[in-house]
Amino acid sequence: MYSSIYGDLYSDGYYNIANDIAYNIGYNIGYNIGYTLGYIFTAVFFIGIFIVVPVFLWIAWGKMFKKAGQPWERLFVPFYGWYWMYKIASCQLIFWLNIILTVMFPLCAALVDVLEGAGLAILIVWLLAWMVMHIVYCVKLAKAYGKGVGFSIGLILLKPIFVLILGFGSAKYQCLNE
Repeated sequence: MYSSIYGDLYSDGYYNIANDIAYNIGYNIGYNIGYTLGYIFTAVFFIGIFIVVPVFLWIAWGKMFKKAGQPWERLFVPFYGWYWMYKIASCQLIFWLNIILTVMFPLCAALVDVLEGAGLAILIVWLLAWMVMHIVYCVKLAKAYGKGVGFSIGLILLKPIFVLILGFGSAKYQCLNE
């Protein structure tokens, strides 16, 4: 008996189609189940990351707004909500600087090609300025809810997790008025 990809070829020259069909059906079912499980896992993972996590973060931010005595509906208006996120931490200036740096980013990125080394230096300074503003914001946000340095470091490194802790935890808002 000679075997090929087309089926079993017997000495009389005829293919055994039944064995070939049974083999391919079994192979395809196993192959398709693997792909199907992969698709299901990927869909569940991305639904969790891109739908469930942001919903929980919005709820946590809403609870943080309520703890600060602000209406949680402000959160859903893009720039206005972001402004109030910074205002809760007494960082309105950082909000405006962040807006300015965000608008300037395409210019800085374009300068990398035009000015070569100097453009890259400008981009690095821009990135460092943004990082410093983020660190100051996280420290002030932690302070606004009565948390210390450890919590500030957590906000800097793992912001979504620590925002959930602030929103759903027992932290109380303490007005900074700086």
